[in-house]
Amino acid sequence: MKRILSLLTLLIIVTSCQQDDTKNILENDTPKNEILKITEASFFNFNEGKKMNLTLGDIKLNWEKQILEEDKLKVDLSKFELIKTYDADTNKHLYFLKAEDEGGQISTGSFLIKDLNSFNFEVKGKTCTCEGCPNGCSLTVFGTTCRCSPCNPRSSKCTKKESQVIEIM
Repeated sequence: MKRILSLLTLLIIVTSCQQDDTKNILENDTPKNEILKITEASFFNFNEGKKMNLTLGDIKLNWEKQILEEDKLKVDLSKFELIKTYDADTNKHLYFLKAEDEGGQISTGSFLIKDLNSFNFEVKGKTCTCEGCPNGCSLTVFGTTCRCSPCNPRSSKCTKKESQVIEIM
C-alpha cells in the first residue's frame, strides 16, 4: 500500500511540473496548429555563450534589418503570431514565431525551442519568408515544413526563402 501511495505521489509531482500550453491557446489556424497568446511568452537567444532576453521589438528590428540587407526591401512587420504545430514524423510539438507586414505582402518567421517547464522560447532554427502579393502568399507551417500560399489572382508571383541556423559546437 505504501508503495502504491509513493508511486501515486511521484506521478502527481511529475505531472504537475509539466507546462500546460492549453491555457495559452487563442485559436487554431489549421486543424493541427494552435495560435498561442504571444503576450504570455518570453524570448531569448544566446550571443557568445551569454543568454540574452529579447522583446518582440528586438526580434522585429532584427528581422526587418535582415529583409533589408538580403532583399533590399524596407518592411514594417506589424502582426506577430506564436504558432504551436505538430510534427507527425518526430511525434513532437514545434513552435514557430510568425510576423507579417501590414499589407500582407511579406511574412517571415522562425522556429523556436521551448523551455520544458516554462513559456520561454529560444529564437533559432530554420527561418522562412514568403514575399509577393497582398492577397495570398501567406506563410503557413505544417510540422517542420514552411509553405507559402499562392497569390490571388495567380498572375502575381509569390517566392519562398528558407535558411537554416547551424550551430558550431
